[in-house]
Amino acid sequence: MIHLQRRQVRQLRSLFKKLGAARCPAPTSLLLKTDSSGLSIQGSIGEVTAIYRLPGSFAEEQMTIPFAVFNDTAGSDDSIVEIVALVHQKLRVAWSSGSMPQVREYEIPSSVESLLLPEVWTPMDLRLRDALAEAMRSAAAEATRYAVNYVQLRGRTGEVIGTDTRQLFIESGFPFPWEDDLLIPRCGLLGAEELKGDSLEIGRTASHLWLRLGAWSIALQTAQEKSYPDVYRAIPNQTDATLWKVDGQEAGALLNCLKEMPGEKDPHRPVTLDLNGHVALRSRGTESTQPMEVHLRQSRVEGSPIKLALDRGHLRRALSLGLTEFQIAHPDKPILCTDGPRRYVCMPLGKASVIAASPEAVQVELGETAIPGSRNARSEAAIPVRIRKATSPVLTGLVSEAAAIRSSLQDLLERLRSFSQQFQRLLPEQHKWQECLKNLPQAS
Repeated sequence: MIHLQRRQVRQLRSLFKKLGAARCPAPTSLLLKTDSSGLSIQGSIGEVTAIYRLPGSFAEEQMTIPFAVFNDTAGSDDSIVEIVALVHQKLRVAWSSGSMPQVREYEIPSSVESLLLPEVWTPMDLRLRDALAEAMRSAAAEATRYAVNYVQLRGRTGEVIGTDTRQLFIESGFPFPWEDDLLIPRCGLLGAEELKGDSLEIGRTASHLWLRLGAWSIALQTAQEKSYPDVYRAIPNQTDATLWKVDGQEAGALLNCLKEMPGEKDPHRPVTLDLNGHVALRSRGTESTQPMEVHLRQSRVEGSPIKLALDRGHLRRALSLGLTEFQIAHPDKPILCTDGPRRYVCMPLGKASVIAASPEAVQVELGETAIPGSRNARSEAAIPVRIRKATSPVLTGLVSEAAAIRSSLQDLLERLRSFSQQFQRLLPEQHKWQECLKNLPQAS
């Protein structure tokens, strides 16, 4: 017999669902084991296994339960879920839903293999947890001819690497207790807030890399005989690169601004970066031909003028990683962002996505106002005069045309209203004429 609280079940259900990569199904079954030192719950999705350890003193017992037990019994209170193994491969689960007691029987699924733990654990900096989570975010959903759906850990250089061929994340400075390179699968659980513990340890077995974070132990099956790309070949020589240094105070404002600029929902979310003594960002949505141009007055540019288009999602990613130095060697070559041990590389979009400077663009000074037309924008009167005056003659003409159309529509509505009133007055007369016509003698 094993007891859990419904609140615990709900939290554990949520975390076990995050074992695999995004959109992976939940585990089909869980292995529950009790002994004198506590209760352990083990679940697996593909190449990822996690074990949650709850301290306590219990009689020795082991059972495999379907994940449906957690789906059915999860709740928000501390009432008890009782799980009892019966004969004939059956389970009985009892709990209370409000004031109503619930009892349900389940088939016991096939037994789950219990993994061997490492014999040696090595303490590591908690920075490794965040590096793994970021590298897994950068990895591809599916493999190409290379295993880019895995994350690489380089033993000799102490690096964590993830790429999907459009973006590349590298973080160095980890003293791994091995010399070879490992490929490990993605695991969404590493990004969960509940796993931000006070300590991290790693260990290896013949088939798995293990991470121990507080009450959780995560086993990542290492890939064998898979090929990973030489990612350093994708980083161009940055000797003559143009350097864009984002001002620290502007970085946060730019993150918010990118979400509000037009084209956010377009494919690849293109934004043009124009570095020509100063910094300007341009974008245009499919709903309008008029671009928006945002100026960053505090950021600095060093080097030759350059103009290129990139996915704003990659730009946001770099800024959210705290990277504020962008090295751009050529509009068609990868962009390198660096900050200490972290490097982030992203590919620009093609020349067809570049938006040229235009006098018709709506001009915005970053940090001085909300983006006009956005959900965070203030009223027109609150927008600085320089922004409203920057609108083009073409836009002014369109506004005038819209006003004329509105005036014409108002005149048409007045005429329709007058016509309706006259028609209503004629209806009684029409009724009388119909009655007279009915009473006329019929022709013989």
